[in-house]
Amino acid sequence: MHLLFLYLIVINVITFMIFVWDKHVAANGNDVKKRVPEAYLLGLCLIGGSVGGMLAMYTVRHKTKKWYFVWGLPFFIILDFAVVVVMQMCGLI
Repeated sequence: MHLLFLYLIVINVITFMIFVWDKHVAANGNDVKKRVPEAYLLGLCLIGGSVGGMLAMYTVRHKTKKWYFVWGLPFFIILDFAVVVVMQMCGLI
């Protein structure tokens, strides 16, 4: 359980930093080569970084008009929580 907690902290910090980086690049010239693909951002959120993604979304106001971020990230939080609960009930963690 401690390893899972550590993983969630690390993935959320990484996700937060990548969202902030993408906002920085978008605000300073929108260089497509430096931008982070939306699929990558959503993937980070799906594997446990949703809280960091949501914090970054509303801290730096990034991706707040994209419905799949606004609705997807809370869904991913619920999904990740459900996965942890099921794994706990099955004795996997």
